[in-house]
Amino acid sequence: MEWYIFAIMAAVLSGLVPSINKKILNNMPALEFSTFFSLINAVLVLPIAFLVSFDIPLKILALLFAGSLFGVMGFLYVSKALKIFPVSVVSPLTNINPAVLLILAVFILGEKPTITQVIGITTIIIGAYIIESKRHPCEILSSIKIEKTSVLYITFLSATFYAFSSVIDKTVLKAITPLQYILIAHLFIASIFSFIVLAKTPDLKKLEPDFKKSFRWILLASVMTVAYRLMQAQAVSMTFVSLVIPIKHMNSLISTAVGGTLFHEKDLGKKMFACAIMLIGAYLVIA
Repeated sequence: MEWYIFAIMAAVLSGLVPSINKKILNNMPALEFSTFFSLINAVLVLPIAFLVSFDIPLKILALLFAGSLFGVMGFLYVSKALKIFPVSVVSPLTNINPAVLLILAVFILGEKPTITQVIGITTIIIGAYIIESKRHPCEILSSIKIEKTSVLYITFLSATFYAFSSVIDKTVLKAITPLQYILIAHLFIASIFSFIVLAKTPDLKKLEPDFKKSFRWILLASVMTVAYRLMQAQAVSMTFVSLVIPIKHMNSLISTAVGGTLFHEKDLGKKMFACAIMLIGAYLVIA
């Protein structure tokens, strides 16, 4: 198949996952869900161990662990956002990620943003404003919520952690293959989440009822997640990553539409419009 088929399939699958996660999170704390989800993901990617070499320098493993740690925090915060807020609000705001990554790259990697990328960041901010604005958009200062419990604050924290993770991953993927990365990163993430849960809840029997109740849905979300990550890796291996990522970002529009429809969320038209604006901004930043 052509690379764009894999990229489109990755976008569709990753666009469906947030709605499944939202259903699970309605009945389970974000940390428990993240841990169970990461453990099943790790089990699903284990067969990759027969396809890759483990001859990886310790320095690269240490970097990958650090990147996984940031990834854990990023996923945990986006899970918290999904638990509290509608899918059609959280999904568009994930388009903040490329903007935060670009800003981080400017300060850490010394990269210089282009005029197009600056316009992209501005466009993303406009989209975020529309998502967070109240019914009277002329009240500019009061229409944006910046409290620590607001969706914008939580998704921004998630984007920041993911940005640090991406900067590290960019270095790691120069030294190892995508399959090596997928296997080891999933194992690290599962280990980190397990450590956090064990520290918080030593008696694992307390977690058993929630796990049994939601196992099928978590398994479905995990299968779809591993599948879209493999498809994305395959697409990247066949062409430039700059071509794959813009297509993959269509997932935010899909998840906004699907989640908003399934959960009968309000103002879906407004959120779809804001998502489309932020998506354009994300394309400009990535370009």
